[in-house]
Amino acid sequence: MAWSLTHALRERGMPLPRKLFLAASRAPLHDDGAWAWEGRDDGLEGYLREMGGTPAQVLAEPELVAGLLPTLDADLTVLSTLGPGPGEPLPVPIRAFAGTEDPESPAERMAGWRQETSSDFGLETVPGGHFFDAAGERQVIRTISYDLA
Repeated sequence: MAWSLTHALRERGMPLPRKLFLAASRAPLHDDGAWAWEGRDDGLEGYLREMGGTPAQVLAEPELVAGLLPTLDADLTVLSTLGPGPGEPLPVPIRAFAGTEDPESPAERMAGWRQETSSDFGLETVPGGHFFDAAGERQVIRTISYDLA
């Protein structure tokens, strides 16, 4: 979403962010229109369980899961309908983060963000999957703090 928003800001002649920080989101180059949560026999709940990031205590409560699924579905619908942005690279530096265990957005798919900027690009792999573990979260926070200092 940050990438799409930055394109919209540029189109309107508005100030752009100092830097884009992107995590666990494959580059547009690798967007084939297929979404891992669509067409599964176990549905969105199966995808939620597979991706991790949701506490086991929540997943063990059917009422909590049932309450969570409509919100998650709406969020994923927004993500899946953004579509590709304009072809011209942004004049904004991009720092991308990829989880070492992320099956959906591994470093290879995150590296494509390099083509989306005419400025500096950096890619860091961090511990964790699609949702970074605590060490990965700390690394991301340190990197962002350093980049913005």
